[in-house]
Amino acid sequence: MDHKRKESAQAELSQCTFAPKREASAISDMYLKRAGRKKLNPDDLFKYEDDRRKRLEIRKAIVQEIQSKELTFKPQLGEKTLKLQEKLTSRGQLKVDPVTRTVVTSPHTLKYRPKGLTDSHETHYEHGPILTIESEHPYRNNTSEYTTVHIPHAVQYIVSFDAETRTEGVYDFVRFYADETHTDYYGANKYSGM
Repeated sequence: MDHKRKESAQAELSQCTFAPKREASAISDMYLKRAGRKKLNPDDLFKYEDDRRKRLEIRKAIVQEIQSKELTFKPQLGEKTLKLQEKLTSRGQLKVDPVTRTVVTSPHTLKYRPKGLTDSHETHYEHGPILTIESEHPYRNNTSEYTTVHIPHAVQYIVSFDAETRTEGVYDFVRFYADETHTDYYGANKYSGM
């Protein structure tokens, strides 16, 4: 009886494989031998798979970081605008609030002077009309909608998203182009109302 058990166990062990069968393993091993490296074992395959997963996670994190940076507002002035700003500031015609970084006074466009105001550098501005721009609902996928906004004598435009605005962080965004060629844009590349 013991003899039969030993024979069946031996037969079972002879059919077992203790390493995975790799396709074209003989050719791979031949190239490894030529390169002076040892044959691959299962631990090498598991280590390679773990390294591959880590590399993919790092790439995914980098892509997410790049996408989030694209949607972050970082105002940058062009070279000509920066020179103009420096010139106006040195003349005292332009004042910028250091905390909010908004223009307090600038050259007189659309100015009015209430009674009793004598300071020639003090400039007041009137708020222009509010323009509401809304896309059609429900909006179509993969579409670009362009709206031209031009108000004569405007010193600045203030853009705000409605509190009810919900956009996808990567695919739904607003871009402010300098003209109708849609090549140069103002400020950051993309703005989202999320």
